[in-house]
Amino acid sequence: MRLLAALALTLVLTACSSTPKTSSMSSSAPDRIVYDFRDSSVPPPYHRSYTIEVSSETAKVNVRDYDKVLAEKEVEMTEEKWKALVEMAGELKGKGGKYFSSASGTRGYSLKLMQGEEETYLVSWDSMKTDKVKEKVLALCEAVKNCIPDLTELIQSTREF
Repeated sequence: MRLLAALALTLVLTACSSTPKTSSMSSSAPDRIVYDFRDSSVPPPYHRSYTIEVSSETAKVNVRDYDKVLAEKEVEMTEEKWKALVEMAGELKGKGGKYFSSASGTRGYSLKLMQGEEETYLVSWDSMKTDKVKEKVLALCEAVKNCIPDLTELIQSTREF
C-alpha cells in the first residue's frame, strides 16, 4: 500500500512539474481591440471615418471617405502598451451597450473587444450620447487612438481642399 501511495505521489509531482506555465493575461483578455469613428453625414470631400485595430503585435488604422480608403498605416505595438490596453479593457464589465439619439447627422463611435472572431464586448454611441458612455470606455478609446502616432495629421493629409 505504501508503495502504491509513493508511486501516486511521484506521478502527481511529475505531472505538476511539467505543466506549462500559463500567460499572466486572463483567458478572457482580448486579442484585439477595435475602435471605430464614423463621421457625420457630410459630402464626400469633407467626410472622414477611421478604424483602428490593435493587437499585441501591431496597431493599424484605415482612414475612409465613406467606402473609399484614403490612407492606411501600421505601426508596431510594444508589449508595455499592449499590456496597459488589456488591463484597461479588463476593467470593462458586462457586454457593453448602445447609446443613440434620434438626431440625424451625428458622429458615431464604437469599441469592440475581440477574442478570435468572437466579440466579447461592444459599446457603440453617437455624439449626442457621449455623456452616457462610461469614463473607462472613453479612456480606452483615447489610449487606442494614441497607439497611432500623428493620427490627426494622417486624417488631415487625406483632405484635398
